Amino acid sequence: MTGVETLALFATLNDVPRWAQRLRIDGFSATMGLDAHVRRRVAVTPGVCRQRLHFALSLLHDPELLVLARTHGRRRPVGSRLHVGITARLRDQRCTVVIAAHDVPDVERHCDRAA
Repeated sequence: MTGVETLALFATLNDVPRWAQRLRIDGFSATMGLDAHVRRRVAVTPGVCRQRLHFALSLLHDPELLVLARTHGRRRPVGSRLHVGITARLRDQRCTVVIAAHDVPDVERHCDRAA
């Protein structure tokens, strides 16, 4: 399956209306920097792009709650800025985002509450 086919399948499984699927898929492809990879088979897509694809899959249905796990050693600066930007936008849309991370000071800078 390609990235587009995977996104379309998950959108269908999550009852995203057909008219909204193409808009969301195109939007997430652009936002996540996947335009160059989303038409490839997922199996041959670079690991970073697969991680972004998984992130897009979790956002397709406009969740009220999103749980993210950030591993300490595998974070990349661009991916981190991407996560921060998207999670800030989700917060503005009244979505609760729970981030499990080892680097608490880093997460505290971007959260309303940290524990």
